Amino acid sequence: MHARTLASIFVPWVKDRQANLVLFDQDMFSELSRLEGEEGSRQLLTKADVLKVQWDDPMILLDVDTPEDYFRLNCLAKNEPFKT
Repeated sequence: MHARTLASIFVPWVKDRQANLVLFDQDMFSELSRLEGEEGSRQLLTKADVLKVQWDDPMILLDVDTPEDYFRLNCLAKNEPFKT
């Protein structure tokens, strides 16, 4: 898809929610290297050629930041119940 559109940024979307991981073309690397602060690369999403890619799998919305998140993800992958 990138070769066909040549968009600078690809952002996956599940229904009405933005997901990760965002793909940046190499033409964005110099701008990415100059970013500072908490907002990070989000500020580039309003300045560049962004292509929203519809994604059918809601698993892409999972965020794994803690050991509990990782355990939950492993349970999902093994089709096992998650116990808190």
